[in-house]
Amino acid sequence: SFLAEELHRSILSQIAPGCAKTTTGALEAAFEDVNAKIRSAQLRGGSTALVLCAMPTTTIGADDGCTGTTIDKAVWCANCGDTRAVLFTLHGSLARISVDHTPDAAGETERVEALGGQVEFNCLDGVLEICRGFGDFDLVGMTAVPHIARVDSNVICSSAFSAAGSSDDRVYVLLASDGLW
Repeated sequence: SFLAEELHRSILSQIAPGCAKTTTGALEAAFEDVNAKIRSAQLRGGSTALVLCAMPTTTIGADDGCTGTTIDKAVWCANCGDTRAVLFTLHGSLARISVDHTPDAAGETERVEALGGQVEFNCLDGVLEICRGFGDFDLVGMTAVPHIARVDSNVICSSAFSAAGSSDDRVYVLLASDGLW
């Protein structure tokens, strides 16, 4: 599909060496760039997306609140729609790192209505249960602006993700789309 072929290319071009964008800025720009390409190609329909970027070492930029700080083993999660990413261990520890973009999520109804759209029956324009995603340009209030979260080694290595006496300290990430969630 178009999104599968284009999103990773756009992310790579946004985080290329010499590009001055922060990781957050690069992911936002990539999502917006691909959505603009979908619009100009006049593709029909829509899609959600979930991206994980594992970075062995990253420098936090100004928009992240701590300019010049280096964090090891950062994992960045960007999503729009109702796709989810959950960190977990074999010990049962869980941490959700994505956000569902449904009309009833905090601030979403207000955002949609400010753009001239409406939420009816907890659906965007009464027909779609998500309000962020790619495409679906006929629905007023739809946007591809993602939720972005950084999970650094302090979270991954925290006591919430370790069990006393355990020899298995691996952390896994479950990625899933809508359906059984």
